Amino acid sequence: MTHEHANGSLRCYNQFSRHYENSDEMKKQLEDIAKMKFNAVWVGPLHTVGNHKKASGEFGSIYAMANAWHWRDDFFKTPDVDKQKEMIQAYTAEAKRVGLIPMFDLVLKHMAKDSILARGEDSYLRDHLHIDTRKWFKNEVTKIGSQVWDDVVPFNYDDPKICEEIIDYLWKPFIRMYIDKMHDKDGNLVEGLGFEGVRIDAAQHVPAHVVKDLMHYAKRLWHEKGAKKPLIFAEVLGSKREQRDHLRWHDLHDEGISHITNYANWLPNRHEPPRKDEQGRLLEPDCRKMKMEEFKKHFAEEKKGKDHERGEALHVVRLTPKDHIRNPAVGGTIGFADFHDEQSLARRLIDYGVSDPVEIEKAMREKIATAAFYSDAGWLVSTGFEDADSRRRSVFDCDDNRQKKQRNADMRPFITEINEIIEKQPALGLFNHSERLFLDEKPDLVIFKTCNNKDEHDQNPPTYLKIANINPTQKVILKKHEIDKLARMSGKRHADDFDGIYLCGGVEIEGHERLPGANQVIRSGSNGAATRAR
Repeated sequence: MTHEHANGSLRCYNQFSRHYENSDEMKKQLEDIAKMKFNAVWVGPLHTVGNHKKASGEFGSIYAMANAWHWRDDFFKTPDVDKQKEMIQAYTAEAKRVGLIPMFDLVLKHMAKDSILARGEDSYLRDHLHIDTRKWFKNEVTKIGSQVWDDVVPFNYDDPKICEEIIDYLWKPFIRMYIDKMHDKDGNLVEGLGFEGVRIDAAQHVPAHVVKDLMHYAKRLWHEKGAKKPLIFAEVLGSKREQRDHLRWHDLHDEGISHITNYANWLPNRHEPPRKDEQGRLLEPDCRKMKMEEFKKHFAEEKKGKDHERGEALHVVRLTPKDHIRNPAVGGTIGFADFHDEQSLARRLIDYGVSDPVEIEKAMREKIATAAFYSDAGWLVSTGFEDADSRRRSVFDCDDNRQKKQRNADMRPFITEINEIIEKQPALGLFNHSERLFLDEKPDLVIFKTCNNKDEHDQNPPTYLKIANINPTQKVILKKHEIDKLARMSGKRHADDFDGIYLCGGVEIEGHERLPGANQVIRSGSNGAATRAR
């Protein structure tokens, strides 16, 4: 059960449970996910959820867990917990059969306001161990930015005794159940649920010592089962510099954090509509209305601002411009092309007024290429992206989630090509950085150059080009002088100075056979296999 990935990339598909009828439908999709060359599948929370209504009227968030030992009857179509466990075991077994690493969601920050623990109604802890679990929670409402989470209550990790109880009597048994062993209805220890990776929700909002303790425990369990390099993915979206320092100080890398999130999802894209707030006000400039020169300037300004706050090349935890000596990496970074907290890109395009399937696919391709090519360790997408699904979604229990799939384009061939490139690119080190390049005469190309610096003083690092055609109606032929131009933009003299050129979406280089044989031109094709051109 060892997962050895040559370059450490995480190509992850998030199965958003609210968009599936039941667990069988989710399991049947696994083979399709594997065919797109993903190597991991992350399942959102499947536990019973709270029914406490937010002030907004929303309720039933999948991130408001009501009972850590029971799962949703409506999703598994049975209230029998042992049968639910068997279905989850069958799911993880099928994921592993088709070559995917199944990852579970670990929400450490809070539980549902009406959960059995918040109400002090866990009979075993209350009657046998005399633990009042109501003391495990703070009497406060969680607010992060403009978001108010008044359907959940945060754990009280500040009190050392209470923190120890939460870890020992909730999270360690919970993690063990998902990885190693669990109790059946007769109290016997049986095989666990079979997951081989974990996604830690909002890791920067949980004390680092809690994350460190639990990941040390999880890593030990996986090692005992033969998994030398389990996937431990920390979601740290929204983190600030002091939070990065906080995580780095506790050296979470040694406890197995393999990947963290970056901010590629918020980089500008020419074909992406602007996000809006709940009142319909624009939260960012409308790139769709920009001319190329205006967009190039806007992209550079946005990247510079994010680099200053988030770190060079969007490394949320690892690099910051003012670091004198970098501490050990806390995982390679992955970019989101789509995630469950927002409406899908296809939905936003439809709402913006874009109905042409070609225009929708161009925007989707650009978003994918930006997320995947800018990140140093992979990318992530959520349910329906491969179909440009425009149905609305919500983590809450609402009618939006009960709509039928609204397919606008088949993104599978392009996603497969992107994943082939991410799988085959060299492993990128701590000091790598990427930039987007532009050829005015080829506006439908998304081009990134990546420099794999061995240290912060490396003046001549290996440099790679990643080029995607985002227009599905055409093929693009790049001429030698255009590659030379990209080389000069990258601080090189000629096209043959690149250490690798990766092409997808219908891109060819005219006369590529004249490039020196030592250099790789990797063309990813829709036949499902990357080919090396000489």
